[in-house]
Amino acid sequence: MLPLVMRMLVLLLLPLSQAAPKDGTTRLDPEVQQPPPNPFQPGQEQLRLLQSYLKGLERVEEEPEHMNREQVLLYLFALHDYDQSGQLDGLELLSMLTAALAPGAADSPTTNPEQGSPDTRLDGGEKATAASD
Repeated sequence: MLPLVMRMLVLLLLPLSQAAPKDGTTRLDPEVQQPPPNPFQPGQEQLRLLQSYLKGLERVEEEPEHMNREQVLLYLFALHDYDQSGQLDGLELLSMLTAALAPGAADSPTTNPEQGSPDTRLDGGEKATAASD
């Protein structure tokens, strides 16, 4: 009975020990992995990242290079305040973070402001059709 239990235990645990990733073989070492730059931290390089993001939007009235950090952040928050409430709700904050941290994802439906506000999309476009009449 004991050899049968031992055999079953070995058969059950053997795949688990082989499935665990080992450092350096299937994943990068922690020293090699670098986190993406956070543009919301203070610093000149982070400010340049935000300014280049705003410049790429082509909806900025003044040149982002002439704005200080507070002006850039305020403009960025205002651009993503789709319902004009003066506060960023969860969807707007997620949209802003996605657009600023992953500029390639800015064309996705949740972050493209040209597709209307989240309220308009959730209401099925009722507000948009009422406003255009």
